[in-house]
Amino acid sequence: MVGQACGCNASVDEHQASDQDGIVDTLEDIQQQFKTETLFGNYPLVAKNKQKLRSALGSFLTKLYASAANEEILYDDDGALFTILEAWLTSISSSQIRAFRHTSTVVALMSVTALNEVAVATRKEHAQANRAKEAEEKKGRKDKARLKDLDKNCAEIHQRLEALERFLDDLFTE
Repeated sequence: MVGQACGCNASVDEHQASDQDGIVDTLEDIQQQFKTETLFGNYPLVAKNKQKLRSALGSFLTKLYASAANEEILYDDDGALFTILEAWLTSISSSQIRAFRHTSTVVALMSVTALNEVAVATRKEHAQANRAKEAEEKKGRKDKARLKDLDKNCAEIHQRLEALERFLDDLFTE
């Protein structure tokens, strides 16, 4: 996706995409292919006739992160999905080709925006769960099983919030 936004027609298969140790080698191959098939200059992200690409890319990333969070794929395996995306963005952002660097930086910033939207929704969910837990605690006849479930739910949401904050921090510092 980032490569295509740079104007590169190279593709990466599933194994290459998930192999963090091979990112640099794969990226070098992609850059070589880009250099041989492309005249440097405008690339889709900055081309005047492709203005909708930037908004479509932002919309795609927002939906990607929101869907991954809803399905809890974003948090599986200690954030493996995010770790792979971050590794690729970091590697691409240090490319010698301006189109790659710029596009990667734009995608990283759009990812921060999308992750912030997920974090806002998760904070609201956490606040709502805490209010439900506090309301149950204030009742005269406490339902211990419900209270235990509410407590567990609050803890799970809190863990997701911490993961999101870690993801955002990683994107900012990398």
